[in-house]
Amino acid sequence: MNSYTHSLTWRTKAVRRVADALADRTSFVITIPPGTAQALASSLAQMFPWTAYLDNGTGEVLATSDAGSLEMTDLFFPVSGVLLVPKTVPASALSRVVGQTVPADGSQDIIVLIDRDGGSTVWPWLFIEALALVDPDAAAQIKAETRVDEATGSLAAGMERVRRASQSS
Repeated sequence: MNSYTHSLTWRTKAVRRVADALADRTSFVITIPPGTAQALASSLAQMFPWTAYLDNGTGEVLATSDAGSLEMTDLFFPVSGVLLVPKTVPASALSRVVGQTVPADGSQDIIVLIDRDGGSTVWPWLFIEALALVDPDAAAQIKAETRVDEATGSLAAGMERVRRASQSS
């Protein structure tokens, strides 16, 4: 039986968890651009374990392992995020979920989802923040050359400025 979890976690903690996954390479790190969570949810219902970190740009991030929560969140407000799947999950099962080939040897750690309606690649801000902790040059290059989910990025940066200002007063 699968045990589903849902929790709000501080953004900094979620960023650190994703950064740790990028650094230790024991998980597949899958981007969830805006508008893709609902479609991804139906496929994820058949696979376990995984954890999605869903970001709407505030100081807290929803960490969930329930496909229904992933689907419903995307219906209520725009989210982007990161999905972590342990490499103990067979690459063939993950390939079916993400709709693209994932090498069985585990050599591809980062899987970039693209809008299924043919939109351009949009990088979730949560992913960029985590990547900046592990590989600042790669994060800077992505920000300079491609689209980043600016809605959650701008809100997150603003919330962080408010948090710092309130701590210093």
